[in-house]
Amino acid sequence: MNIRNLKITNYIAFLFINLALTSLQCSLWLQFFGFFPSPYMWLPTLAYWAIYREIHEGLFFSYFLVIETVALSSIPLSLFLLINLFCFGLVVLIKQRIYWSGPTYLMLISGIISIAFPIFHFFLSWAIEPKPISDTEILDGILSSLFTSLVAMPLYYLYSSIDKITNKSLPTEAGASKYE
Repeated sequence: MNIRNLKITNYIAFLFINLALTSLQCSLWLQFFGFFPSPYMWLPTLAYWAIYREIHEGLFFSYFLVIETVALSSIPLSLFLLINLFCFGLVVLIKQRIYWSGPTYLMLISGIISIAFPIFHFFLSWAIEPKPISDTEILDGILSSLFTSLVAMPLYYLYSSIDKITNKSLPTEAGASKYE
């Protein structure tokens, strides 16, 4: 396969996995665990792409991620896009200061942006929405952040195996990688 087909295969594989994960979060989680807070299943994918891709490639994918995930959410499209771009920017800023490769870094970054997500949601809702959110559930946000960090560990191995199958090499330092 040529490089273009490998890139497209990589994008499609990540989008399908993200669709399966967010569907699990929205439907199956409620069936098994009731109203116990669920992890933000799309945030480890966003974090992985912000960490292990070039900025323009990660931004391109985050737009697709938002389009795919917003249908499973009650957040308006513009607000959801802005929140995810803020999360993406936060990951890029952290990556420029602190970086190491491996699953623990993805767990850390996923935990940080899952803590930042409700904060961004609250403040951007008040800045943009005509009827902003008025009640934040702090305990649910803390538990969701913890579960998101725990989910990020096995997802790292899944995502790196997809990259290995599609010949996408992980960066060895805080830079971009190339197709082989």
